[in-house]
Amino acid sequence: MNKIQQGFIMGLSAVATIMFAGCGNKIDVNDTVCTVDGEKVPLGIYSLYTRQQQATTEAMLRAFMGDADLWDKPSGQGDKTYGEVAALQSLEDLQIMYIMEKKAKDYNVAISEENNKEIDKAVKGLFKDNSKEVLDKLYCTEAQAKKLLDLETIKVDMKRKIFAEAKVNIDENEVKQGAFTYILVPNDNDKEKMAKNEEIANKILQEAKEGKDTDLNKLAKEVGEKEQALPGTFYINKAKDDEEDTRYFPKEVLEVLRSLKVGEFCNEPIKTEKGMYIVRLDSDDDKEATASKLNAKKNELENKYYNELTEKWLKEAKISVNEKIVKKIKINDEESFVSKSLPQQ
Repeated sequence: MNKIQQGFIMGLSAVATIMFAGCGNKIDVNDTVCTVDGEKVPLGIYSLYTRQQQATTEAMLRAFMGDADLWDKPSGQGDKTYGEVAALQSLEDLQIMYIMEKKAKDYNVAISEENNKEIDKAVKGLFKDNSKEVLDKLYCTEAQAKKLLDLETIKVDMKRKIFAEAKVNIDENEVKQGAFTYILVPNDNDKEKMAKNEEIANKILQEAKEGKDTDLNKLAKEVGEKEQALPGTFYINKAKDDEEDTRYFPKEVLEVLRSLKVGEFCNEPIKTEKGMYIVRLDSDDDKEATASKLNAKKNELENKYYNELTEKWLKEAKISVNEKIVKKIKINDEESFVSKSLPQQ
């Protein structure tokens, strides 16, 4: 079993709940939430998978935002809340996994003996380490938990094989990165303050060009307390379509950077809507940044291929959904689930 699979499976055994609320619906774990090409998907598997995804999302929300109160808010997708959208996404994910299980042989994917041992261990841990109260809210049998982990393990290998099938090749020159250092002196609505800011920008640039201090951050702070030098990277070769870099740096800055030689500063402060930039080109071939961008682009295209393929599979499959049963599992702010170790897919 590879490390991704192991981390994913072992994460499941740590599921615990930190808050409860009454459901009000009678739950039968064997009720069918949907049928995929003739195979029934029981509510128990849908419930456990939904809570697993909920726990993962809530852990990330708490890490980055401090709380996980999101589910009851409008999603912007019709009149659905984020919780309702997430629950429907979980259902679609499961449908794809059931399709993948049927196609696994085509990709030479199978659950190994080692897989089975780890899966059995994870399932036993789930039912041993959690209280009856927690397990009652997961609405899942041991056999269903085992089936879910089988599906997820197959998905990990299938995804890897599909990524390889995409055969993504990217010309490194297309993503070649340059590195630079910049100081931004922000705009201000006050004309007097703007004039002062321009004076500061010109002074920083003049002193930098004179080489009075190679530490641009130190120089910036000497000239203006709020100013600081920061690193940046950009595409050396201008993209054919709308420049990706413009999400981070103004077009005027990118044009100047592409005209500089390594070690050179801009001739004068670059005026933009954000403010005045002072830039120095540090490298026209940043190997580390290029490798990172290459990997990101490769992953982006592999995911695109994967998503398009699985969407095609969904359209080709015969799927029927029991909306009444699906609605019995809700994601909202009243119930919260947490996993001690995040699953990895």
